[in-house]
Amino acid sequence: FRDYISVPKPNGYRSLHTTVLGPGKRMVELQIRTREMHETAERGVAAHWGYKNNRYGFDSESAARVGLRPDQSLESFVQLLNDSADPEEFLEHAKLEMYRDHVFAFTPKGRLIALAQGAMPLDFAYALHTAIGETCIGVRINGEERSLRRPLSNGDVVEIIRSQKAAPVPGWESLTVTPRAKAAIRRLIRANEIAEFETLGRRLVDHVLRRDGIDPVGINMPELAAKAAFVSLDAMYQAIGRGRYKTSDLMELAFPGYGAERDPSEKRLSLTDMSAPLLIAGDNLTPGVTLHMGRCCCPLPGDRIIGVHSPDVGLVVHTSYCAELAGLEAGEHEWVDLNWTELAKTDAVGVGRVHVTAANRKGVLATLCRAVAEANANIIRVETGDRHGDFIDLFFDIEVEDVKRLTQIVSALRSIAVVDRAERLVELRA
Repeated sequence: FRDYISVPKPNGYRSLHTTVLGPGKRMVELQIRTREMHETAERGVAAHWGYKNNRYGFDSESAARVGLRPDQSLESFVQLLNDSADPEEFLEHAKLEMYRDHVFAFTPKGRLIALAQGAMPLDFAYALHTAIGETCIGVRINGEERSLRRPLSNGDVVEIIRSQKAAPVPGWESLTVTPRAKAAIRRLIRANEIAEFETLGRRLVDHVLRRDGIDPVGINMPELAAKAAFVSLDAMYQAIGRGRYKTSDLMELAFPGYGAERDPSEKRLSLTDMSAPLLIAGDNLTPGVTLHMGRCCCPLPGDRIIGVHSPDVGLVVHTSYCAELAGLEAGEHEWVDLNWTELAKTDAVGVGRVHVTAANRKGVLATLCRAVAEANANIIRVETGDRHGDFIDLFFDIEVEDVKRLTQIVSALRSIAVVDRAERLVELRA
């Protein structure tokens, strides 16, 4: 039994449907409706167009008598227009909205919500309000906490559990079936992605200016963005954050001759969480997700890398041989195959840690540092470890472009007569 009179379809259709078992065990569907409802069913909105008061047009009074109220019926389509990215997506969603069967659930205060058959709690949350869907973190169905994957049934009383912050969760689009929810989640992901890239671009510009002793406050950034042919300052920051416009090009525009004055090694991006979105890519990488470089293995360009979703921090990047991965296999962690971008291969610099056991003699540190310098690398930290008789442990944090360069440095250190052992460490000390 289906009641489309209490809850009409979005296209205005109203009727009672029931299926009975007839003679010979044949199923017979009965549709019960008034003549006016039948006119709407046969002719749609056109049933309420005609001459009135010497004018031809839509008769809102006759439409209201059969429950057809365009302002209410079209509300879901207005939401789709706001959230959909393109006309094709809107058309697909509109078809689903009009022709799917429905399931009826209630809010704790008794408000009736009609959803597509198979809808889940996140669909219910977005049907109430976009802000409720964006802050949904859990659900109580009929007074008990349930999974967000549980399809709703007719008559369910649904209470949405909310957080204070709206943020997209990777994979949540799979927890929805309604077009409105899917489109809203995509819009939120797009908005967060844009905001993150704008923030990243702003930080990169601020970094390169301050690195050269220039106060960003003294630069007319909107004017510079217009000079660079961007429609707005935010658009320029977003392009820089996405790696589509280089800070070196911006500096050259602001200060002609800038590129010729700088050491090429100083133009590289430091391999940090801030620059990770420019240097790491992946086919299944969720747009806008926060990236963190794993300190348990210190990935460098050239390493085989894997991302692991962490509920608290986002996506953590590990090397494929990281010891931490073994402990994550049995847990509820989603793994993502990642790779280095072309920018990482040519314009990135990371930190590799090398452990050297050498003879405890005068001048040994100078000898080791000279070997690193001759390999065209920069030591940013040196730490002494334990002494073992005539030997001492030394730890070097070295800026390198990739794994290949670090391997060359380790090989150079091993060839020194005073060195007993040299190897790469995969964990940076605090």
